[in-house]
Amino acid sequence: MPDISKFDSETKAYFDSLPKFLQENILQSDTQISCKCDLVDIAKNMMQKNDNGLK
Repeated sequence: MPDISKFDSETKAYFDSLPKFLQENILQSDTQISCKCDLVDIAKNMMQKNDNGLK
């Protein structure tokens, strides 16, 4: 589970801008996030999976 208290301000701001369901999915995942780039990639990946599931 990612520890959002360790995110830098830019990464935290991006996380806070994500939809709540995506924030929850990220928090419940077993992903390692060390920078905003990691978070962006993970969010895009999860959104693509979500979009594909709705088709």
